[in-house]
Amino acid sequence: LATITILGLIALIAVPVFFNIIKDSKDQGLQDSAELYLDAVEKAVLSYNLNQRFNYTSCKILDGGNLKCGVETIEVEALCLKSIDYKDNDKLLTLYASGVGKLLVNAKGCKKPKAKLKFAASVLCFGHYYLTKTSGGYTLTGCDLYDSFYDLATDIEKFYAASVVLEILDKMGMEEDYNNNLFLMALKCLKELAYETKNPKSCLYGYLKLILEALGYECNAITFMEYYNYLLHNHNVQINSLKELAKI
Repeated sequence: LATITILGLIALIAVPVFFNIIKDSKDQGLQDSAELYLDAVEKAVLSYNLNQRFNYTSCKILDGGNLKCGVETIEVEALCLKSIDYKDNDKLLTLYASGVGKLLVNAKGCKKPKAKLKFAASVLCFGHYYLTKTSGGYTLTGCDLYDSFYDLATDIEKFYAASVVLEILDKMGMEEDYNNNLFLMALKCLKELAYETKNPKSCLYGYLKLILEALGYECNAITFMEYYNYLLHNHNVQINSLKELAKI
């Protein structure tokens, strides 16, 4: 009990500092902002494994004074890997969340033209997500945007290189099974692709080996097609973006 209390106090002290760094960075240029929050994420991972997630249960007092609790609220740093249409106005999101792993989230109403959380239902959105958990799964209730990695959508090579990273996280990451190194390598790669490199293919090539090592695999491939065939034949995983990038 004492250990849990101490860890709780550490989280209460460290987390606000982490978010203050993020908040302060918004007034600077995009590249500086990206570097600040990624540095903050890396420090948090190294210090606390980013295993803190903020859960609390919503309760209400019923007639007669009885207390009813049921809706669990969760706050996590997450990257949107996939967004698909669902019903008339909703989207189903696949998030990779710090301290949690892959999550399937219902973004209700996000297809509406004036939806306030439309950005949070976009692929490559990296932010602080607010979710509610019920017996039916997770529902999006809010998001504080850190970065949309917008520049990745303006260059075809950058786009496909970023898609490789997202596809690996989606197809090789396990649901609610968090991998610190994998998440960090993915964010670092996206940051470099968006703000630093002038050669997206070389950038991705340098990170592919690290990303696979974070998953526990060793591959000495030389070309993107060799990486594609390795994953397909050894792990039965088809990373279509790798194949497309090899054609460019």
